[in-house]
Amino acid sequence: MDFLEYAKKHEDALLADLSELIKFPSVLCNQPDVKEAPFGKPLVECLNWILEKGKQAGFKVKNIDNIVGYIEYDSDLDEKAEMLGILGHLDVVPTGDLDAWKTDPFIATRVGNRLYARGSIDDKGPVMAAFYALKCLKENNIKLNKIVRIIVGTDEESGSRCLARYMQTERIPDVAFSPDADYPVIYGEKGIASFDFLSEKKDSKIISIDSGDVYNVVPEKAKIVATIDLKDKYYEFLKANKLNGEVKEENGLYTYMLQGKRAHAMEPRNGVNALVNLCHFAKDYFDDGMIKFVSKYLCDSRMGQANLQFRDPEMGDLTVNVANFKMNENSEKVGINIRYPIHFDYDAFYLGLQKVASEFGVKCVALGNSKPHYVDKNSDLVKTLFETYQKYMNDYSHKPITIGGGTYARSFNNAVAFGILMPGAEDVMHQANEYVDIDVLVKSVAIFSDAIYKLAK
Repeated sequence: MDFLEYAKKHEDALLADLSELIKFPSVLCNQPDVKEAPFGKPLVECLNWILEKGKQAGFKVKNIDNIVGYIEYDSDLDEKAEMLGILGHLDVVPTGDLDAWKTDPFIATRVGNRLYARGSIDDKGPVMAAFYALKCLKENNIKLNKIVRIIVGTDEESGSRCLARYMQTERIPDVAFSPDADYPVIYGEKGIASFDFLSEKKDSKIISIDSGDVYNVVPEKAKIVATIDLKDKYYEFLKANKLNGEVKEENGLYTYMLQGKRAHAMEPRNGVNALVNLCHFAKDYFDDGMIKFVSKYLCDSRMGQANLQFRDPEMGDLTVNVANFKMNENSEKVGINIRYPIHFDYDAFYLGLQKVASEFGVKCVALGNSKPHYVDKNSDLVKTLFETYQKYMNDYSHKPITIGGGTYARSFNNAVAFGILMPGAEDVMHQANEYVDIDVLVKSVAIFSDAIYKLAK
């Protein structure tokens, strides 16, 4: 069977279906429209749409509480047969500043060999490639010895409650891969944890501070509303630090705004943190412990200023994203997200955070903690996926890797992340003007088809 020939033949259909899937603005809704839509109506509609596509293609499908679902190809196997899982998600991160987008984020727009839209590469594009891979096997009557199940969730970007719900009642795959990261294959993922810093508002000259939304994105905007005029000093600060921002005055209040650059939290250095930079300015003019704490100890994404840095030879640096800052008339909160390698002492780090925060009267509270995920890079799973990638991409220079991002793969023991961002390619996940390389997307249909065949034959 020529899997690549099938993929190329069905390119137009693949892109058409992906374009329909992208139309759903499937961002987490914290106040759902109805009880039957736990994460928001658009996510339920998006889930039902792809499950209906699976049903039309002759697969077994199941919707579990409008939170997660699956599309299954079992080739009439006994229910005790082993299962191969393909793990993807339909939720997307917020669009951020719409002015930064060159196209409508929820209308797939082709420009040359790129398809621009939110979710095009994270993760709707890869999900559709996996779906077409399964269709390829079914339409060509290829019999397998494992049940193959595409599991699609709706909350991967905000805690993976969808997969937790799946595991309560559904079967756990014996082996799995998640097309939600990088090629050639990812056998290790850093631990992921979040912390909140809490304190009381101290300086009456500040009315409010607002920056950031979710924990896994570098905030691109930040603003302080205050009663004092610092326009000249602020513009001098922006110029000296080559930053973009402005000041607006209305009814005796001054709003100081700073524009940064969004990036995925797994590597904060790929972005420009508007929150941290605005705190660097504000620390000299406002008597606020939280602002001073952020500027002194959270300014380095490796935590070197707090002497809490850590590095592992195989998985690299501990990284820290200062994700959000919310201040109202009484209280203030800063949230951070860390990505940490194996052999990292989480408890000691937490104690260290508490110590440096206490210098400024700030309290540190631990939130969720997902430990590092690691699969032997010499396992059959990793070797099979790696060799399949090499076969279709003709890339023999790059090796299996570890990452700071978190995928569904970390939920299962024998699971890894596999594709679809190529080595060295621009990483636009979670950023404005997200796009997927169409050639890579089409080849991924062939890669996934071949990988499923090898892993399930």
